[in-house]
Amino acid sequence: MTMKKLIEVYNGINKTYYCRYDLNAFGLSFKKTGKYSGKWVGKADEDKANAIKEYCIKNKLRVNITDLAYTRAHNYREVYFENNKGIFGDGRYYHCVYCGKILKKDKVTVDHFFPINKVKNSPYSSINIRLLKKFGIEDINDKRNLVCACKSCNSSKGSKGGIWLVRGYLGRFFILWVLFYTLLLYFIGYYLIYAFNCFIK
Repeated sequence: MTMKKLIEVYNGINKTYYCRYDLNAFGLSFKKTGKYSGKWVGKADEDKANAIKEYCIKNKLRVNITDLAYTRAHNYREVYFENNKGIFGDGRYYHCVYCGKILKKDKVTVDHFFPINKVKNSPYSSINIRLLKKFGIEDINDKRNLVCACKSCNSSKGSKGGIWLVRGYLGRFFILWVLFYTLLLYFIGYYLIYAFNCFIK
């Protein structure tokens, strides 16, 4: 079965306005993205997507074509909670995988661990998709790619990779955060006592 594609057409050297009837005939619809900007979007099979791409190249329009499996699903939050029951409190509490903060369920931000933009808008999209497939992830909204984040960490991480991926991978295990903060408090206490002893001598 051919995988469906998400089509997004933008102004290029030419304006989409002058091609609006053809774009509409392809089954695309106009979506405003700002006061004076917008794009044409739709879904198509591979053959139709290729035809739209050829049309856009010919008419000097920008086009972005993405497998639907690598776009944000409308129900990814529900998918996360169906497969993650929380750490305690009958599933009412979760923890941010990036900082260990404990969150009530209604404060959880569900994050795509491997960012969508890495497989959608990155010049290395094909490499990143192959990397995901090596981990058995064929869909960016796979339950294995969804993690709990606090609002602050989710905002700071954005579409970054690197150390955020390391923190997120290790941080899934709540016990590691317990150990981390226990050791942190121990060393803070140790140095406070040491500093106090030095001060009173």
